[in-house]
Amino acid sequence: MLKKSLNIGLLALLGSPWMSAAAPTPDFDAAYDAFEQALHTGENVQQHAQTAYEVGLSTFGETSPAVAKLAINYANAMAPSPTNAQRRATLYKQALTILEQQPNSDPLSLIDPLMGIAKSADKAHTVEKAIERAIDIAKQQQKPKLVADLKVDGAEIYFRRLDFDKGRAAVVYLNEAEAYYQAHIADDTVEMINVTMLLGAVDKARGRRHTAIERFNKVVNIFDDNFSFDHPAELQAHSQLVALYEQEGESEQATKHCVAIAKMRPWAKNQEQTPLYRTPPRYPAIAVRQRREGWVQMEFTVNESGFVEDISVLDSDGSAAFERAAVNAVKQWRYAPKFKNNQAVKAKTSVQLDFKIG
Repeated sequence: MLKKSLNIGLLALLGSPWMSAAAPTPDFDAAYDAFEQALHTGENVQQHAQTAYEVGLSTFGETSPAVAKLAINYANAMAPSPTNAQRRATLYKQALTILEQQPNSDPLSLIDPLMGIAKSADKAHTVEKAIERAIDIAKQQQKPKLVADLKVDGAEIYFRRLDFDKGRAAVVYLNEAEAYYQAHIADDTVEMINVTMLLGAVDKARGRRHTAIERFNKVVNIFDDNFSFDHPAELQAHSQLVALYEQEGESEQATKHCVAIAKMRPWAKNQEQTPLYRTPPRYPAIAVRQRREGWVQMEFTVNESGFVEDISVLDSDGSAAFERAAVNAVKQWRYAPKFKNNQAVKAKTSVQLDFKIG
């Protein structure tokens, strides 16, 4: 959705009075058409975004607002990895500088590069300043819905960038956004689902399990009541509820969500299944004293309710105590059961637990 909006924004800019005297050339048209096609297919998007940016730079000049949009597209096309962070930040800053220098520019046009800077800058102060400025612009332009959306985006950025100690500010942003959404938009919207999921994760991390359960159940109910298709957010909500109910000792409630997940996500053939809830094995004290490491391979049955049964040790290394610890841990795990012909059935799976010190 973000790429699509930037794409449309660039097309509008190409015909705007902001444009330089230079007109689009066949070379640029071809490069931009290739970028649009890459967006559609999902193939080589970064490569074509870079080409469109470079051709646009030579066509329109380095002060053109069209180049600013092309720089944003190019930065957005890069994977948000540490190796790309500096280049992405440079592109977003270039776009911001260009747009700031345009006469009679729309202040809202600064929000995309500001949020891009927040996602890629290497200093906490720069991240915080960019987010706050974007929110202030939306406030000044009297766009309350955009203010709420930016607060959610800003909170997500703070949560992802764990080196920045902004967790408290992020929660304030989320609570303020939720209050606006509750008053002005419907529950069955992407915005409401997203903020509810994020606040549920916050409650879970803070040990507020009952509140987290309420929030994730709200998400599940939104999908059950309004949509006939499966969605990753619904799957994630069910997964969170499995763990939360198990932590509360409510295995029967957890089972309902194990089964719901199984209906949404069929078992993959010849692949270890991922537990929905797992407790780590206790490292045997004798092995700790001896500084001994090892591993245990097990096979077991996941029954129709997602419980583990019939555990057998296939192989192990290090100590018999590792086997006991591994079996005791896996007994408490929960899985999504396998479905066959629309019925939950027992199925075998396997796992290896590694015991390592340090």
